[in-house]
Amino acid sequence: MLLIGTDQGIYRWAEGNSWPVFHSLQDLPVLGLASPGAGFLAALDGAGRIWESGNNGQTWREVTLPDPAGKPSALAVGGTPASILLAGVNAGLFRRMMGSNPRNASALDIVRQVSPVVVSKVMSLASKSKPAATTAVSASKRTPQLNGWTKLGTVKVTGSPQVRALAACGSAWFCSVAGEGLFRSGDEGATWTHCDGLSSQVLAVRAVPGKADQIYAATSQGVKFSSDAGKTWEDRSKGLEAAPFVRAIEVCPDEPSFLLAGAAPIGSGGESQLPTEGYGLYESKDSGKTWARVLRSFPENMHQDAIVDIRFDPAQPSLAAAAFASGELWMTLNGGDYWQPFARDIRNARVLCGIG
Repeated sequence: MLLIGTDQGIYRWAEGNSWPVFHSLQDLPVLGLASPGAGFLAALDGAGRIWESGNNGQTWREVTLPDPAGKPSALAVGGTPASILLAGVNAGLFRRMMGSNPRNASALDIVRQVSPVVVSKVMSLASKSKPAATTAVSASKRTPQLNGWTKLGTVKVTGSPQVRALAACGSAWFCSVAGEGLFRSGDEGATWTHCDGLSSQVLAVRAVPGKADQIYAATSQGVKFSSDAGKTWEDRSKGLEAAPFVRAIEVCPDEPSFLLAGAAPIGSGGESQLPTEGYGLYESKDSGKTWARVLRSFPENMHQDAIVDIRFDPAQPSLAAAAFASGELWMTLNGGDYWQPFARDIRNARVLCGIG
């Protein structure tokens, strides 16, 4: 089954469904979505709130953020026990076990999750009954609350960078920082080292299913491959010369030599820009050693509408979906032999998540 994060909640699609059906988080724009399996889901919405479910999305609860996080930019799941990995402002990284209760949340924080309306009324009455001078607390004296999260090691970067993507690939975790490249941790986030041999723009990371040490990175300079969990990298971009800016990559679960990538040309600004030719879906049948443009019913001219996510259904690998930056969605029912537009009636697909 594939879960589709959209501007109006989460939809699901599986074999036998001719279109997505509504799943959960109605009316919330979902920008991040991840699952470790066993019915656990984590989601990041457009307002920067984190949600988790332990029953495959039947019910959700909002997870109180750590104070230093600010508005999160990325999430993933990984580790033992399964945890939410969160990227906050200035590349601040945090971890929280899925399904856990906040260890240091106040009673008010817990009630706020259950009934925000009640809390709002209580706070309103309190502010009217006490002078502001006696209730105000100096910001400089407040102790930042982690609210059940553990702060991870620092990724050493300059300026005020944004984390583009997080990935947990077995024992190796990865953090992609805009303009700074990719960082790797071999101790579940305690320490991070820069991955040499990659460009400063790494857009996505995927592990080969069942072989977590084999990693593909989608970068602004093509596709890179590592056979040692990200310690060293080699180029696998033959055929992508006209479109080296790869924003999305995916590995077929039951045929790991079969890869799909969303690629585009590079403009003068370093991002994927003009010309319009070359934007499209590419495939490799030899583990990324060579790539070819997919033209079997897939759009030949995407008008700079880049592919931002691709996923195979882990339970039915003949099913795959590609999400465009515009929110449009395309699908294949036969392992890529034929593609067709999909779900144009839902409000803008943003992220895809496979559920085994």
